[in-house]
Amino acid sequence: MDVVYSKEQKKVFLWIAYIITPISGLSLELYIPALPIITKQLHTTSHLVQLTLVSFALAYGLGQLFAGFVTDRYGRKKVLLTAAIAHVFICGLIVFSQSISQLIILRFLQGACVCFIVVPKRAMIADLFSGKSFTQKMSNLALAWSVGI
Repeated sequence: MDVVYSKEQKKVFLWIAYIITPISGLSLELYIPALPIITKQLHTTSHLVQLTLVSFALAYGLGQLFAGFVTDRYGRKKVLLTAAIAHVFICGLIVFSQSISQLIILRFLQGACVCFIVVPKRAMIADLFSGKSFTQKMSNLALAWSVGI
């Protein structure tokens, strides 16, 4: 059963999509300058701290293999909202990490959450728009990602 959305509903979703688009980049760009501080605070090596970046990227990349199936099974909105709530919770836990192993695991979970935010968002845009309108919306999202809006 196809659901028909009004122009207003599409516009609201599109603005939400623009706002959450930079989350994948920000999860790395805001984190990288803190690597030396994290190394000192957790009394560890820079190599282990760099593993937090690897674990994030690994979860983000591998998660995309499964995110499509999960969103099709449980619904795009439900998966996106659950991942967004989990992402906020995990960000809070990251702040209170007591060891490098905790941080590596939490960054892995954060990468998975970001993946499960990004994939359904893209799928929802494909559901709501088609043709030239879809191409335009995706170009605008790429612009929002690159500018960090």
